[in-house]
Amino acid sequence: MIASDHSPDCWRGSEYRENTTHHRAFDPPALWNLGLGPGDSLLDVGCGVGDLTVALADHYPRAQVIGVDASRSQIDQARRHRHPRVRFEVRRVQDLQWDKRFATVNSIACLHWIPVEEHPLVLDRIFRALVPGGRLIASFAARENIEEIRRIIFSVAVQSPFHQYVQGRLPHHPWPSLARYREIVSRSPFGGFEELRMETQRRHFSHTRLVGWLRTQTLTGYRTLLPSEVFEALVATVGEQVAALTQEGPDLYVVPFVRLQLQARRPGTAV
Repeated sequence: MIASDHSPDCWRGSEYRENTTHHRAFDPPALWNLGLGPGDSLLDVGCGVGDLTVALADHYPRAQVIGVDASRSQIDQARRHRHPRVRFEVRRVQDLQWDKRFATVNSIACLHWIPVEEHPLVLDRIFRALVPGGRLIASFAARENIEEIRRIIFSVAVQSPFHQYVQGRLPHHPWPSLARYREIVSRSPFGGFEELRMETQRRHFSHTRLVGWLRTQTLTGYRTLLPSEVFEALVATVGEQVAALTQEGPDLYVVPFVRLQLQARRPGTAV
């Protein structure tokens, strides 16, 4: 994940590593048809614990791959892969300094952790990092994402004992609408997009995975605000209500994710 500032690291890479399966089932198909060969490089922005990064390196055995994430905890876990063609770095996307380096930049389940006001800078940094003709592939939360679950989270967070720590703060930044993101990309150096659409994904969880997702991803923004025992109480309270909302069978819980799917390309001539 890519943090928007230098606040304490709210991620726990060892826990997050156990709860990424639901993402991998919905990675954009375009990632596996890039045709990367010798001399090509790929940058995974917000690589987390590096499972997708390493899978891409294995899929493109002649390409060099770099994964970046603002969370040291995530990168510490990612480096355990010890892949010979993958390098992992602790770095914010806002601080990227590469110029015409990568054939592809991908970012999955990351950009929604960055305030939308900073996305023009993010897109500028990514554009500069791409070679002419290089492509950005991104998937991230739309404004409509997990609306009912968010209502549960906010209603619980104003209750005792959580409210005294949360004090009205949200666990994440507001997410952009499709219309707003069309405008942002159109005004970026990309000047437009090859694809930008909204997609609903029915993601299946066991009860253990559902609570793991809440603890390691959905409620992550509250982790540094609450004492550990209060945070776990929040996870339990939210988890009980979310389970009741999403259960569709014995140990089957279905959560509709709403994602923005973006593909944009740097023009094929030097810009």
